[in-house]
Amino acid sequence: MKNNFFKFNKHDFYLGFKKAYNLSLLPPKLEAIHTHLITRVFRVIGGFCIVLVIIGKYLLFIEEIQIIIIIIALSHSIFITLFSIFKFTYGLYLIVFKPEIFEVRD
Repeated sequence: MKNNFFKFNKHDFYLGFKKAYNLSLLPPKLEAIHTHLITRVFRVIGGFCIVLVIIGKYLLFIEEIQIIIIIIALSHSIFITLFSIFKFTYGLYLIVFKPEIFEVRD
């Protein structure tokens, strides 16, 4: 007797992967904030500042710039943490209350 439960189908896998990749885990208003141009620039600069703080190279700058780098790095880490929490909770909300979004059909 052949078990078809574990049969792998490439087409279904690609459809599921495409659906999961295109699914947004942020509410529409937060998604608009997250993809805004100014927010994107802040994310790049904030990420650069976090790297500078982690590796300790921010100490090469003058004291005023060091303070600015630390403030930007701290605000960026808070921003990323909050958005990660929002993504996690909204993802759980979608899984529990809207499972039809995750259905893959031809």
